[in-house]
Amino acid sequence: MGFGQFLEKVSEYGMCEINEASFSAGSLEKVAQLYGKILGKKLGGDLKVLDKEEFKGPLGSGIGIRTINNKGTQIRFNYDSKLSKFAGKESYTLTSLTYWNPNNPDFQSPDLTIVFHPTANVQSILSKVADAIKTGRISESIEQSIRLDEVSKKELKAWLLSKGIDPFYSAPSKKEGLKKQLAKKGLSEEFAIFAGEPEKNSMEGELKQTEKDFETTYSDPDLVFEDIEELVTLIGMKEWKSLIVCGMGGIGKTYHVTTKLEKMLGEQGLDWTYHSGAKVAPFSFYKSTFMERKKVIVWDEADSLLKNSDVIMMLKPGLDTSGDNTFEYISGTRNMVGLSKKEIINYSDFVDAEITNGAEITMGKEKEGMVKLPSKFYFEGSMVFISNMRANQIEPAILSRSMFVDVYLSATDVLKRIKTILRIKVKSDPTITDQDVDEVIEALGEKTGKQLTVRAAMLALKMKKSGLNNWQRLATMYA
Repeated sequence: MGFGQFLEKVSEYGMCEINEASFSAGSLEKVAQLYGKILGKKLGGDLKVLDKEEFKGPLGSGIGIRTINNKGTQIRFNYDSKLSKFAGKESYTLTSLTYWNPNNPDFQSPDLTIVFHPTANVQSILSKVADAIKTGRISESIEQSIRLDEVSKKELKAWLLSKGIDPFYSAPSKKEGLKKQLAKKGLSEEFAIFAGEPEKNSMEGELKQTEKDFETTYSDPDLVFEDIEELVTLIGMKEWKSLIVCGMGGIGKTYHVTTKLEKMLGEQGLDWTYHSGAKVAPFSFYKSTFMERKKVIVWDEADSLLKNSDVIMMLKPGLDTSGDNTFEYISGTRNMVGLSKKEIINYSDFVDAEITNGAEITMGKEKEGMVKLPSKFYFEGSMVFISNMRANQIEPAILSRSMFVDVYLSATDVLKRIKTILRIKVKSDPTITDQDVDEVIEALGEKTGKQLTVRAAMLALKMKKSGLNNWQRLATMYA
């Protein structure tokens, strides 16, 4: 029976058996739509096609058709990526389906995967498959046709043998040894995928890329981001000691700072360093600043640093625009009182050399192989602080010593930027119009009661296209 005849039979009788195991590339969405309708009767509503995607996970790689119903249940029908010749044409085989419950917003970590036996008649057991999805258990009547995707000890041994690793390492007590073997052969990532770690799929990849594009493409306003790059240029040239970039999160502050420094100074690590979310004790901050005292230091998500009174006390003289830019920390360091500037610099360089030769920094008694930081050093570099705080939350003494940009866009500006990104993204899809984009922005921007994200907007477009009735609510669930 051809696939066209099959669809006609389904239309006439509601159900019929599939006698062929493989499908053409053009039929994959139709098969998923049909199976989604059958499964949906037990899972709370028809599953409509959301998108086609490529994936790489515990089952290997393949092509999937992701479906979703009005409750937010998602099922992806997985077809093998190894094309076979069927009746002189390339064809795909349905090998498994993957399930996400409505409360799971992580597209890379499904709740369950059901694998079909090569000889299983999928359509005839779909009702039982739905039961397995809901319960997580396989009934005896279909246990020869499907299995839950779990890596057994037997499968693990077979996988290790195929990679040239002794199955001896499959024992739970040999976990650390297995890690070393995997790292030695460069198989850590491949094993993580085989063992059931989060998969990689093009759906999540597209959403992440869209979020990245949101940081790099702007409609309005432009000038504030141009200003950031101009000020970072002064920092990179060490014409000024510090820059504070603060304001709302997720609008591209970090991107503009780091990409400008990369263009000026190359990859981070040599002439500039980057620290993200550093919640460090005052001595750790002092130590890091000493080690990087000749570089441009970027402190991202720096709220905790800018609220720490001990750190602030160090920053005041360190960033002073008229002094020698000294940092001081008395406890647990080598006393520099009474020494000249040259002597302090010489000792600082000595500490650098000792650390390079393997010495450890100590705050206690110095022993062989240990060295103390100086109680005072001269800061020759510059700093950038990136914070989500508003200006009135930052210590005035630090603000007065720094160049400062407050990036706080209005809700209207954010919506404009998201709209720009969506229109760029959907140019290649003739089924999505400018009107669709406008409706998504209007619906999500006004009805969700929370800040609209580009991820939610992109999902809303896909869900609206699929025909879901409550696409607005579902999109915000996965934002």
